Amino acid sequence: MDVEFESVPIRILELFKFYLSDQEIKSVIASCPKSDWTLNGWLPVDTLISFKRVKAITTDKNEILNVLVNQGSDFIEFTGDYQYLRRKSPFSSGFTDSISPIEIQTIFAKYGGVENISFGNKEGTFIVDFYEVNPIVNTLVSPIVYEDQRIHVRTIKKPGVEIVKSKIPKPYPINRIIQFGPVEDNVQKEFIKQAFEHYAQVSFVDFDYGNKFGYVKFKQSVAKELVNIIFRDGGVVVRGMEERLDFHPLEGDEEYVYWQLEKIKKEKNLYSQERTINPLLLKTGRLTKKEKQRIKREKLRQRQKQNRGHSLITKGDKSKIKSSLLSSKILDNSNSRSSVKDSFKRKIRMESIDEMFKSLTVVKKSDKDSGMN
Repeated sequence: MDVEFESVPIRILELFKFYLSDQEIKSVIASCPKSDWTLNGWLPVDTLISFKRVKAITTDKNEILNVLVNQGSDFIEFTGDYQYLRRKSPFSSGFTDSISPIEIQTIFAKYGGVENISFGNKEGTFIVDFYEVNPIVNTLVSPIVYEDQRIHVRTIKKPGVEIVKSKIPKPYPINRIIQFGPVEDNVQKEFIKQAFEHYAQVSFVDFDYGNKFGYVKFKQSVAKELVNIIFRDGGVVVRGMEERLDFHPLEGDEEYVYWQLEKIKKEKNLYSQERTINPLLLKTGRLTKKEKQRIKREKLRQRQKQNRGHSLITKGDKSKIKSSLLSSKILDNSNSRSSVKDSFKRKIRMESIDEMFKSLTVVKKSDKDSGMN
């Protein structure tokens, strides 16, 4: 028991070091309710200790705070009321000094024509100018990796230039989309809708059973306002989930990309009949097995439709072939005694001929001529 007790503080420290590491900190921030605190890097303690990996070690909030305050002061700082914490060191971001603009151009050229590469205002950052807008969208939704590290891409505005060229109102609804997740495996779309309808009217939920993330579209522009309301209410409770559901409203580039992806899917006619658009699917560039089968069936139907116009057997041709076959059968049986058995055989013969014509839809001209002879 003593060994287990001594290991708890170490496990707590290691886990919070992982949560606040460069590769994980942004995911943790995204999982926390958005507020003025999180914008400055502060994370709510109650949210962090509700994570499954923390609860697997201990559910005692005082024990966690005692370990972090006394043994984690070298990398963690707290607010005066100990309700929020953040790491002391800033994010280590940016490229190293050894990388050149030519290498940056090589990285981004695969997404589209690069017009210019220039140094950014912050050290280790670059500004990439594309000739067209589509490559910008692709870089925002595609994971870009350089030397095993994820490159974080965002858009910037230049004087007199806008990424979205439109007049007010914008060509898509503003402040109506939130992204939620991750969710448990047994959570259904109806559970998500019921949870959010306690706060606002839901247009529909963009979510497939078995996925971890999804989107909620509201009938009114209330996505941002719901953050503080739901946060004060203690979070979103979804049937089938032990923890509160994490979510955030789509804003700026993220919102623009979402509607661009929906527009692209409409243009490519990639909607399935059973569900709505799923931007997570579009980010991967892959279709589901069900959608592939539907497209395959449609292509087969089109080919069959084209083939129906080639060398079809007419009713007259069928009757001539049938008469010829029956005549030969009657001649073969002319010397035999007519009986119920022979009649039954002829009936079977005629039925088999009918079945042959039912299954025979396309015959080449040479085959038809040989059948007539």
